[in-house]
Amino acid sequence: MKSIIALLALTATAAVAVEPDTFVCSKGGEERRIEVQYPSGESLPCEVSYQKYGGVETLWTAHNTEGYCFVRALELVEKHRGWGWQCEQQAAEVEIKAAHSVTQ
Repeated sequence: MKSIIALLALTATAAVAVEPDTFVCSKGGEERRIEVQYPSGESLPCEVSYQKYGGVETLWTAHNTEGYCFVRALELVEKHRGWGWQCEQQAAEVEIKAAHSVTQ
């Protein structure tokens, strides 16, 4: 499992992430959002925010290690899945726009 997470982290950092990586987890009508944010539009610095019950808190930040925030977010997603939550990654708006322009 850790090798899959590491591979995903390398993939995420190879294509410099400008848009946030967002995961939405749901269970019994409740929702949690786990988001990797890139405040400068570059792969660093980054932060992982966690939203539940309308409140948001920053769980991790990184200034030196690319992929750190994404790996931590994936680990949190896996914990939620282990607790019975259904988690999905939301497509970045940029990817949606690109796919839409290709089909036209």
